[in-house]
Amino acid sequence: MEPNSPQQPVQSTPTISVIENNTKKPFQIAMAGDVMLGRLVDQIFPTHVDSEEERKHALNLFKAVNPNKLKEVANLGYKYPWGDTLPYFLNADHRMINLETSVTNSSKKWPKKAFNYRMCPENLEILTEAKIDYCALANNHILDFCEAGMLETMKSLNEKNIKWSGIGLNSDEAFEPAIMQSKQKTLASFSFSDHYDYWAATNTAAGINYIDVMQYTNLDIERIQSKILTARQKHNVDIVTVSIHWGSNYQWFPPKAFRKFAHELIDSCGVDIIHGHSSHHVQGIEIYKNKPIIYGCGDFVDDYAVDPDYRNNLGFLYLVNFDSSANVTSLELVPTKIELFAVTAMANKKEYQEELGWLKETMAHLCKPFGTTITPLSNGNFIVERAQ
Repeated sequence: MEPNSPQQPVQSTPTISVIENNTKKPFQIAMAGDVMLGRLVDQIFPTHVDSEEERKHALNLFKAVNPNKLKEVANLGYKYPWGDTLPYFLNADHRMINLETSVTNSSKKWPKKAFNYRMCPENLEILTEAKIDYCALANNHILDFCEAGMLETMKSLNEKNIKWSGIGLNSDEAFEPAIMQSKQKTLASFSFSDHYDYWAATNTAAGINYIDVMQYTNLDIERIQSKILTARQKHNVDIVTVSIHWGSNYQWFPPKAFRKFAHELIDSCGVDIIHGHSSHHVQGIEIYKNKPIIYGCGDFVDDYAVDPDYRNNLGFLYLVNFDSSANVTSLELVPTKIELFAVTAMANKKEYQEELGWLKETMAHLCKPFGTTITPLSNGNFIVERAQ
């Protein structure tokens, strides 16, 4: 099975502490990993990009697995992919994702790529339904339909008033953060990717905000430090997030260089949250100097076939809670499962006990090297804590 193959028709800073989600936090960010709304997901909606093969594949999959789900798509419309996780997004103060697709009707593919993802611009209403505030765009699919597809993505998100970063007409623009105001907090969100180097924006060419994490330099850190300092001074920023699309698909543990780079971002640059993604399955979480480092969020919505070992259909929605001074107080994980291109929140649902047990055991194993533990909450979610 190819890693990205579509699914086939088969059956003083305060210490982070336990704060359950039954009381309103001073400030909460809802973070999701790879949101892959292109290819087959795009095809289930009335308006979609022109691909007869993908449309037929998507409809046949629904008919084979659960024909009634097509009625649910028709009834729920653009809410469908979020499933019963939607209230978590709507209740948060700020919402951010890695949007891993181009948003374009362009048909010119980047040559010699195994998978080229695009979604119809009209279907960005999916993001509007969840009130998504920000999309990280530095990833290995944003140029799947060449520069024209990337430019249409930028234009389409701007028309929806959804902020983004990580790409641009040149390297300066690609490096710029998105500046956002949410509930009297100002956020600066940066987006980086370590692949592909040939997609890197330059002084004269459009592309992604590329960084070689395995061989980053002091100059790289100094540039990031300077850019963050400028954002804090110019916009009075309270919270800085860095989204990084890094590493290989299907790899349980990040390289040591990734951990070193993440620590540098916190120590030298003052980053508050590191939002890592690319592996397509969950990886461990570190709490470093009270700052969450999510090495691999996993996929949140996709059309992928399920790997029996990595179980890439299981993951989390990440709820990062802050006090009124913008200090992190807790990181809560909402366990999720992707089923026919929609997300189910599994907490306290008896029919998902096996999946919940696997996620708990797997995350305990993945977090142990980082000195963190995963503890169940009474609401069925999990809390991330430093091991005592």
